[in-house]
Amino acid sequence: MKSAALFLALVLAAPAVAPALAHDGPHAGPAAMQVSRATENIVLPDISVTDQRGDSQGIVSRYADAGPVILSFLYTNCTEVCLMTQATLSVVDEELKTDAAPLTILSITVDPRRDTPEALAKAAADIAASDRWDWLRATEADTPVLLSAFGLD
Repeated sequence: MKSAALFLALVLAAPAVAPALAHDGPHAGPAAMQVSRATENIVLPDISVTDQRGDSQGIVSRYADAGPVILSFLYTNCTEVCLMTQATLSVVDEELKTDAAPLTILSITVDPRRDTPEALAKAAADIAASDRWDWLRATEADTPVLLSAFGLD
């Protein structure tokens, strides 16, 4: 019975092993990664946003000349993907602290009722966000409009 089970296991494994046995030697290294730059023009309404310091201004007025912007959406009570996104952006922020490149990171809350400037400031402090990273909230009425402008209906 043991030999029948071994034979059956070998027969079942053969299709997976055959390509490896047919391997014809070393192959060239991985292909070079193709890098391209994608841009999308987004027309935003100049909705007033308030940052983690309590400063308010229209989002377009404030960031129109900011240069490249990395944008994320979050809510501070999120316990899953938001934390991973913020951790990833934290690494980017840390790596760029010594870089003179003009880059702004924006995290916009989707929960302005709970995410007060104080809650946003705490979240920013918890991950040691630099001054290049603004944590923003619009009013409850303007948040859906702002999200829609980014294609998040």
